[in-house]
Amino acid sequence: MSSGLLVAVLSSTTALAQGRPSLGIAGDVGAAIPLGEFARDGAGVGLSLGASASLRMTRVFGAYASWERAAFPITHSAAAPGDGTWTDTGIGGGVRLWLPVRNERRMHPWAQLGLGWHDLDAPIAGPQYAILDTKGLRTIEIGAGIDIAIESKRIWFLRPIVRYRRYAFSLDAPGATSRSRISYLTVGLGVVMAVGPGASQ
Repeated sequence: MSSGLLVAVLSSTTALAQGRPSLGIAGDVGAAIPLGEFARDGAGVGLSLGASASLRMTRVFGAYASWERAAFPITHSAAAPGDGTWTDTGIGGGVRLWLPVRNERRMHPWAQLGLGWHDLDAPIAGPQYAILDTKGLRTIEIGAGIDIAIESKRIWFLRPIVRYRRYAFSLDAPGATSRSRISYLTVGLGVVMAVGPGASQ
C-alpha cells in the first residue's frame, strides 16, 4: 500500500470516528399525491404509511433503508372504470446528506437519493387486460425532510418529510403492449428515535 493511500484511509477512519455515528428509526404517515400520467389515469390522493432506518456516519453523510405502502383510490379510468384502489408497496435505500444550519443541535435538515423495489397492485377491468412485471419494479426515489428535536436530550424528533417516486410497468392489451408510468409525491409527518453516541450532536 502506498503512503498516499495509507494516509487517505487513516484520514477517512478518523473522520468517521469524529462523526460519532448514530442510528435513527422512524415511522411516518401522510398523503400520497399522484402526478402526471398516473393522475390522468384516475388515481386520487391516498394514504401513505412508511418506516425507515438511517445511519448517520459523519456530520453530513449517511445511508438509509425504508419501507412504504401507498394506496390510491380510483376516481375514473378507462382501464379500471369501477371502484378500486391502486396499491404500491416496496422497499428502498440509498444515501442521505445532512445539511448544515445555524441551529443544528435542534434541527437536522437532510436530503436523500436512492433506488427502490416496489410491487404494484392495480385493479384493471376485464379479461382483455393483463398487467406484466408488477413485482419488484425498480423505482427512483428522491426525498427531503427536517428532524426537529422535541425534548432536551435530543433523542426524539418530529420529521416533516416529502418523497418523490417514479417507475413504469407494462400493460398488455389485445394487439399491443404499452408502458405506463407511475409517479407520485408523499407528504407526511413522522416521529424519529435517535440512538448512538452521535444522537445529540
